Amino acid sequence: MAINVTVTIKGNDPVDVTIINPDRIKWDMTRPKQKWPSFEDAPFLGTTFLAWAAMRREGLYTNTFENFQNDAIEVESWDDSDNDTADEVEGVGNPTQ
Repeated sequence: MAINVTVTIKGNDPVDVTIINPDRIKWDMTRPKQKWPSFEDAPFLGTTFLAWAAMRREGLYTNTFENFQNDAIEVESWDDSDNDTADEVEGVGNPTQ
């Protein structure tokens, strides 16, 4: 399952990126080398790292993770499954909400 995040870098508009498996693998490979806590124990560190990995992969950020920690003033994850449009009626929207 892909995770979506919105990242705001100092002085820039927010950008949406999707965290996918290669980003998670990068976390799994990097965390023990850096002696970082588990994702459960440091969720902000983990989410920030995954956002950095996704932005690097997509060519949206080229600097190091160390710089990203200071440059990213907001990292917010969100789930687009809340926007269920299956019951939408044209011109009315979703009558079940």
